[in-house]
Amino acid sequence: MAKRFTDTEKWEDPWFRNLLKEYQVFWVFLLDRCDNAGVWKVDFEAAEFYLKQTCKEKEYLLVFKDRVVAFDGGQKWFVPKFVNFQYGELDPACRPHKSVLNLLSSYKIEGYLKGI
Repeated sequence: MAKRFTDTEKWEDPWFRNLLKEYQVFWVFLLDRCDNAGVWKVDFEAAEFYLKQTCKEKEYLLVFKDRVVAFDGGQKWFVPKFVNFQYGELDPACRPHKSVLNLLSSYKIEGYLKGI
């Protein structure tokens, strides 16, 4: 089971606070279900099962347009701020950071050594 930091101040963020409940719940799901590099392998069947709500991919991409990048033909979503929030500046000499750097490299995502 992966353990990660959560931003307890998200509730004070006007962007998050003004989201409809269904978008808030999906956003938390997305951050919990993405891998260590902030990449979620798109699986709306699982999202709907766990969240007990209809998930509309196009709507989510519009709502999260500044916070999520779809790639690999829409099969994966990347949350760019995730890496910086979880790890700060990535250091190739740090063993836990190596796995994140390897994942980013495998996805051909570059430029995130210092996060966003």
